[in-house]
Amino acid sequence: CEALVLQAEGKALATYGKESGINVVPVSSVKVVDGEIVLVNYFFGQTLSNIEENPVVSLACWKGLEGYQIKALARYETEGERFEEIKTWIKEILPERVVKGIVVLTPTAVFDVSANATRAGKEVIE
Repeated sequence: CEALVLQAEGKALATYGKESGINVVPVSSVKVVDGEIVLVNYFFGQTLSNIEENPVVSLACWKGLEGYQIKALARYETEGERFEEIKTWIKEILPERVVKGIVVLTPTAVFDVSANATRAGKEVIE
């Protein structure tokens, strides 16, 4: 699952807030650190508001017809060692981008969403 998250052609983060309802946004810069998935906030608006209200999120990642849905608890960080490491990483690969913060996802469940009748919808145990 970690390899697909990092090599995915597409990634989308779903959040939910009482006022806004469901919100889904594409995500680009992603790292996996100590079993947690780190997403970089460049432009999050409604996404961040929803995470602050309700930390239960879902990240879908796919490559071709293979993919996973990762249900997770999210927390937002704007300081600390991990935040500084991510800022340094982004400065090296995307120097024009400004890192506003990071969303750290702690997975609670992983489901296979591949276009395959025997795999689709099955919980993945890792």
